[in-house]
Amino acid sequence: MTDKPTPISYAQKLTELKQQSKHLLKEVGDQWQTPPALFWGVFAKFGPFVLDLFTDGSNNKCPNFYTVEDNALTQDWTADLKGGKAYANPPYSRACIEDGQAVTGMRSIIEKTMIERDKGAKMVYVIKSATSEVWWPEDADHVCFIRGRISFDLPAWFKPANKKQEASSAGFACAIAVFDKEWKGERMGYINRDDLLQDGQTMLDMVNAAAHKLQPASQQETVQELAQQLDQEPNQSPTTPIASASTITRCSMNAWSQYRNGPSRIADTDRINEVDKAHQSEFESYANYCLLNGDSEAEVTQSLLARIEELMTPDELENSAGQQIDIEEQIARNQPQSAEKTVESAQATSDESPASDQQTKSVWPSEVFDLVDKAFQAQPDKINNHRWTVLCALANTLLLEQTAHDAVLAELTARLEKCEPMGDVA
Repeated sequence: MTDKPTPISYAQKLTELKQQSKHLLKEVGDQWQTPPALFWGVFAKFGPFVLDLFTDGSNNKCPNFYTVEDNALTQDWTADLKGGKAYANPPYSRACIEDGQAVTGMRSIIEKTMIERDKGAKMVYVIKSATSEVWWPEDADHVCFIRGRISFDLPAWFKPANKKQEASSAGFACAIAVFDKEWKGERMGYINRDDLLQDGQTMLDMVNAAAHKLQPASQQETVQELAQQLDQEPNQSPTTPIASASTITRCSMNAWSQYRNGPSRIADTDRINEVDKAHQSEFESYANYCLLNGDSEAEVTQSLLARIEELMTPDELENSAGQQIDIEEQIARNQPQSAEKTVESAQATSDESPASDQQTKSVWPSEVFDLVDKAFQAQPDKINNHRWTVLCALANTLLLEQTAHDAVLAELTARLEKCEPMGDVA
C-alpha cells in the first residue's frame, strides 16, 4: 500500500495562493478585505477595537491580531482582549478541519464566539445578511442590518490574470453582529450604508489629521531630548529613530509577517524571537536609511525579508545569533550605487569629523553629516564621537521638519556653544 499524501493545510494553501504570479477572482475566497471607510464606520459606532480575529498577517485592521497560522479558533480571546473589543470580517468558506480542530467555518466561528462571549469577551462582526443560513447568530446580543449593499476590496497581493478579473461593484447585503453580554441597547436595528461609510470616512480623516498634527510635536520633543544629551557621555551612543518610527516598525513587522507566511519559514517561535531581538537595531537602521533615500515601504519590507530569510537559514542561525551585520555591508548589498555615494560623501568630510565608525555614519544622508561637519569646523575643540552622533540625529530631525539648511546649522552651532571644550571636560 502506498502512503496517502499529507493534505495541504489551509495556511499553506493561502501562502501558495498569495505567491502566485496571477490570480482569478474565484480564487480570492475568504480573503476579501473590509473597506477602510466601512471599518472606521463600524469602529465609530461600536468600537473601539483592539484585536482583529481573522487576518492573513498583513491585512489587519487592529494593532493586535491573529494570523492564519495562529488559528483564532484555538486562542483565548477573552484573555487577549483584556476588557477590550474584537473586530472580525470572518471567513465564510466551507469548514476546514485540521487534526480534529476547526480552522474555518461559520458554525465553528459562531460557536467559539458564544463561548468567549459567555466568558466576558466582546466581539463585533461584519457578516453577510444571510438569515436563512444555519450559522446565522440568532443569539447575538445585537444585530444591525445595513441598508444598501457593501462592496469589499481585493487583497493587496491580488494580481489579476486578465482584464476580466476586476472586482464587481455589486456587493451584497451585510449586517453588524454584536456579541456582548453587557449590551443594554435594542436587540435589532438598521443603519443606512451611506451614513455608515460617511461616518467612517470622517473618522478616518480625523485619524489622519491627528497623526499629521502629532508628528511635529513628537519631532520637537526629539529635538529637545537630543539637545539635552550633548554633554552626557554614556558608554554607548544613544540610538534615536530618525525617520517615522511607526513606518520603520511597520516595515519590520510586515517583513516578519511575510516570513512567517512564506514557504521557507522555520516554525520555531523561540528562534524567530531570538533573531528579531538580536537584529532589531540593524533592521531599524537599515529601514531608516532606505526610507530617507526614497525607497517605498514595500521595497524596504522586501529588503528586510531577504535579510530575515538569510538569518534564519540553519548555518546562519548557528553563526550569527546575537551578532549584527554591518549596516554599510547590507546597504552595499542591496543598493550599491546609493551606498557608494553615501560612503564617498562620508569619507570626503571625515577629515574634520571624529573617528566614528562607518556603521554609524552610513545611517545618515550626506547632507546631515555635511551640516554637522560645518558646525564642528567652527568649534573643533568640542568634537567627540558622542556629540557627533547626537548632532547627526538632531540635524536629521530638523531636516525632516523641512527646516532650512542655514537654520539647521545655526541650531547645531548654538547647541555646541553650550558644550564645554573637550580639554575642560572632567
